[in-house]
Amino acid sequence: MVLLETLRLYGPAVFTQRKTTTDMAVGEIKIPKGFGIIIPFAIMHRDKKVWDDNADEFNPLRFQNGVTKAAKVPHALLSFSIGPRSCIGQDFAMMEAKSVMAVILQKFSFTLSPDYVHAPVDLLTLQPKFAISHRLPLPLLCPRPWPSSCSWRLSPLCYRAVAAVAWLWDYTFLRLVWRPYAIGKELRAQGIHGPPYKLARGSNEDIKAMKEETDGLALDVHDHNYLPRIAPHYLRWRDQYDEGGAILSSKSGHFVKNDPPATLLDVVGKGLALLDGIDWVRHHRVIKPAFAMDKLKMMTTTMLACAQSMIKELENQACQNKNGEIEVDFNIQFRELTADVISHAAFGSSYRLGKEIFQTQHDLMAINLASLLDVQIPGLKYLPTEQNRRKWMLEKKLRSSLLQIIQQRLASTCRDNGNDLLGLMLESCVATEQGGKQGGLNMSIDEIIHECKMFFFAGHDTTSLLLTWTVFLLSAYPEWQERLRKEVFREIGRERPSADALSKLKEMTMVLLETLRLYGPALFMQRKPVTDITVGSKKLPKGVAVVIPIPIMHREEVWGDDAGGFNPLRFENGVTRAGKVPHAMLAFSMGPRSCIGQDLAMLLEAKATLALMLQKFSFTLSPGYVHAPADVFSLKPKFGLPVILRRLDGCS
Repeated sequence: MVLLETLRLYGPAVFTQRKTTTDMAVGEIKIPKGFGIIIPFAIMHRDKKVWDDNADEFNPLRFQNGVTKAAKVPHALLSFSIGPRSCIGQDFAMMEAKSVMAVILQKFSFTLSPDYVHAPVDLLTLQPKFAISHRLPLPLLCPRPWPSSCSWRLSPLCYRAVAAVAWLWDYTFLRLVWRPYAIGKELRAQGIHGPPYKLARGSNEDIKAMKEETDGLALDVHDHNYLPRIAPHYLRWRDQYDEGGAILSSKSGHFVKNDPPATLLDVVGKGLALLDGIDWVRHHRVIKPAFAMDKLKMMTTTMLACAQSMIKELENQACQNKNGEIEVDFNIQFRELTADVISHAAFGSSYRLGKEIFQTQHDLMAINLASLLDVQIPGLKYLPTEQNRRKWMLEKKLRSSLLQIIQQRLASTCRDNGNDLLGLMLESCVATEQGGKQGGLNMSIDEIIHECKMFFFAGHDTTSLLLTWTVFLLSAYPEWQERLRKEVFREIGRERPSADALSKLKEMTMVLLETLRLYGPALFMQRKPVTDITVGSKKLPKGVAVVIPIPIMHREEVWGDDAGGFNPLRFENGVTRAGKVPHAMLAFSMGPRSCIGQDLAMLLEAKATLALMLQKFSFTLSPGYVHAPADVFSLKPKFGLPVILRRLDGCS
C-alpha cells in the first residue's frame, strides 16, 4: 500500500507521450496525424474527481482493497502505464523495492535530516533537487568506533553524469563498436562476407574507392554486363541470392522497408513506396483506384497527345536537314516527355510547373548523391554551408511548387476534385476536414505532398529510363526494331493507337520486359527483419539491412544459359514462364509491395510512345555514344543516349 501510494504521489515517470498515426477524434477533440500528446501522470494522480478530496495527501489506506479499487475508476494508477504497453518490469521493481525496504526496516529507524529541502525536480524522472539526506543510527553495523551516525548525499550532477555515461556507452560502444562486430561475426560464420568495418566510418570508404576505380569502364553496345561498373563490391563479396524472392514475397510482416536516408526523403518524400504497416494500407487504398485499368485507358488520350507533340517536333527538326536525319539525346527527350505526361495525366498540372518540379528534384538528388557514401558527421547538415543553403532553397521551392498544384485544384470551380491521382487524394483529405466518413481512408495535406513527390519522381524516372534503354536496345539490335515496326503496322497501321490496340502489341511487350530485365531502372531493394529470423539457410539478426541486387538476380541461372544476352523471346509465354521460377522478374518488385504504377509505365505510356516512334522513324546509335550505364540512384546512361533519327517517309 505504501509503495503504491508513493508511486501515485512521486512516481518516477512524470509524463508519457503518444502520437496519432492518422487524423482522428478523441471525445470532442480532433487530433491531427503525428501530433504529440503529452499525458501528465502527476496531474492525473491528483484528480479529486477520481481520487477523492484527499488526492493531494499521503494515505496508503486507499489501496487496502487493491490497486483497481483505490479510486473511482479501475485504472487510475498510471505509474507503470496501462494496457498492452504497460511496463514489463513492474513486478520486478516492486519486488526489489520491497526487499530493500524490508532489510532497512529490520536494521534502522530513520528521519529526515534538518538540512533536507523538499524540492522535487523533473530530470527526465522525478528526483529530489537537493538529494535526500537521512540520519541513521548504526549500532548494528559499526563494530569499530565510528561516529554515532553518518549521512550521505547524492548530487543531481551525479544523475546527469550517469545519464551521459549511459548514452555514450550506447552510442559509442554498443552502436559503433559492439553491434557491427557482433553482427559481422555472425554473418561471416554463415559465409556472408563484406568490406571490413572501420570505427565511425563503416564500410563506405572501401565501397566508394571500388566504384571510383571502375567508373571509367566503357562497354561494347552488345555487352550488357555493367555490374563491374556499378556494383563491384557486390561481385567481390556476393552471396547466393536464393532468399531474395522469399523475402520480397513474404506476407508475414517479418520484413519491412529499410529506413531510407533523410536525404532521400527530401527528394522523393515518404510516400507509398517507403511506407509500412497501417500507413501503407491506408495510402494504398486511397491511391490504388487511380491505377485501375479503366482509369489508365482514360489517360491514353493525354499520353498520346504528349507523345505526338514530341514526335511532331522531331519530324519538323528532321525536315530541316536535307537527308531527313537528326541526332537526338533521348535520355533528355524522354525525361521531358514523361514529365509532361505525369504532370497532365496524374496531377492535371501544366508542363511548365511539372518540369520545374522535376528539375528541382533532379538538382536535389545530385546534391544528395554527391555525399551519399561520405562519412556523415552529426550536426553537419544543420550548418549554413553553401551546399546546405542551396539544398534548403531547393526543398522550399519543391514544396512551394507542389502546394501550388494542390491549391489550384482545391480552388477549382468543379464540384469534385477529379478522378486522377491528385483528385482521389484530395477527396479523402477534404472529406475528412468536412467531417465526412472515409472509413479510415484519409490523408493530410502533408501526406499528399509526400505522395506527390514520390509519384512525380517515380512516375517520371521509371518510364523515362524504360523508354531510354528500350531505344538503346532497338538501336543495337535493328532486327528487333524492324520486327516491332512490322507488328505496329500490322496491328495499328498508320492510325493513332488506342488503348485496346496497344494491348495487341505482344512482341513489344516482350521487348519491354527484356529491357526491364537487363536495364531495369531500380537497381537495389532493401528490407530489414523486425525480429531475428531464419530465411533458407541464413540467420538474419533483427534490424540488419538486407540489400537485394536486382541486376545480379536477373542474370542468375534461373534465366538460362543466355541470361546475359538480349533475347525477348524468353517472354513469349508470359512473364511467369520466362525463367525457371515464376517470380524471377523483379523490375517492379513482387508480392504485396510490387509497384502500383507498373501498368501505367508498361502497358500504356511506353507502348504508346514506341508505337508512334516506329510509325515515323528508324533509329541507330550515334557514333558518339559511349555505353557506360551508371548508378545515379537509378540506372542511367552516364553520357546520355545520342541517337540518329531517320524519317521513314520524305519531308513534304
